[in-house]
Amino acid sequence: MDLSKFIDSCLTHPRMRDLSRRVLNSDKRLDIVNYTDSEKRDAIESEIPFVLAECASIYPFPWLTKTTTFTGGTTSGTADYELSGASQDCSQVLTVLYDDDETFLEFYEQADIDRLRSSVGLTTEVVAWTVKGEQNGFPLITLIGTPDESSIQIKYRYWVDPDKVIVESWPNKWAFLLKRYLIASFFPDLTDVAENAMARAINAHNKGGGKVRRIIQDSAVIQQNIIRNTKYGYGGSLR
Repeated sequence: MDLSKFIDSCLTHPRMRDLSRRVLNSDKRLDIVNYTDSEKRDAIESEIPFVLAECASIYPFPWLTKTTTFTGGTTSGTADYELSGASQDCSQVLTVLYDDDETFLEFYEQADIDRLRSSVGLTTEVVAWTVKGEQNGFPLITLIGTPDESSIQIKYRYWVDPDKVIVESWPNKWAFLLKRYLIASFFPDLTDVAENAMARAINAHNKGGGKVRRIIQDSAVIQQNIIRNTKYGYGGSLR
């Protein structure tokens, strides 16, 4: 998804075209002044990181994962490694592959490590990994057992930190969802429309069917019908 094109599409939304603010005039009275296109663009661009973080935290979208290798590989005699990600953006390690043949390492919870060590003993053969905690804000993992060679590859897949998500990482067909959330950040009365659209799109994504754009449009129509029926009643008469 291209950032500039995404912002341009947001500017075409009817509510954004009428975006205005109240300012005091020389008589100390409130005037309503429309934002210029440049001001609107700046406002949208500054809001995008918050919208991306919010949407990224709603559901584990597969495109919000990355795979990278630990710089320099192993250090002989060292079992602990801070995995910061490809762009200092790692929030949770998902899988670890070891050595050039990319052997899949089993993950163990800390509570199970003693049991594992009692079964394999002290060894330099790396057979598993666990999360020890955090270091400098990134996951700190421990390899089981301790490598006795340096420069052995540690490859890992991880979730991107929601605060580090960039708009280019989202597929184009999901731009409509981000747009609805962004518009709702300026106009809170549209929040339900954005949330319902996201829920329906995620449901269709899980089922592996349905076109995202159609699903989003259907959600918006349903929401408008709810508003209409609440105001006028199901029979069309004013309540």
